[in-house]
Amino acid sequence: MAETFKRAGGDVAAAGTVSYTAPTSAGAVAIILSISLANKSTSLVNATAEIIESDGTTVGSTLIKEADIPVEVGLDIVQNKVVLEAGESIKLTTNSNNNLSATIAVLEIT
Repeated sequence: MAETFKRAGGDVAAAGTVSYTAPTSAGAVAIILSISLANKSTSLVNATAEIIESDGTTVGSTLIKEADIPVEVGLDIVQNKVVLEAGESIKLTTNSNNNLSATIAVLEIT
């Protein structure tokens, strides 16, 4: 099995952004090593992070819900590893469109 480190992320939309999707090949897994969120705005924003099942719509787990992030502050929401199975995704949502930036570190095993 191949192991590949990857980085994903970017700006987060108020409507929700799928920031990372695990490989879809049979037996593949993705180990989320960290998710860091940064408030780029001049006001308080909040953030929600969810694991979306491989069907693309079902919330399998909520990592954090509507956590307030102060002005120009970052928040690390994964303290230990989180395993995604084939085709599962990390969806991030905020109340302030594109004022939240995400960086996700992943180890893919395919």
